[in-house]
Amino acid sequence: MQEEPAGFLRSLHLFVYELGPNCRESWGRSTVEAMLCGAVPLLPRGGGHHLQHLLEHGKTGCLCVDRAEFSECTRELVGFED
Repeated sequence: MQEEPAGFLRSLHLFVYELGPNCRESWGRSTVEAMLCGAVPLLPRGGGHHLQHLLEHGKTGCLCVDRAEFSECTRELVGFED
């Protein structure tokens, strides 16, 4: 029942990476890898990391301040309507 990793990664559309306020992300490799696989990153704005510098909000991903904004960006990207 194992799925081939490359096929799994190509099937992803979004990369939602919510970090807690005490998390310190040192480089952002997972975000860059997700982008290289074609997944649109949704990242937290601010905090103890530099991930917001890896993308341009609204063009190469989304920067979100809370879960409501993560949800809103996801709905817009996927095309859901309320």
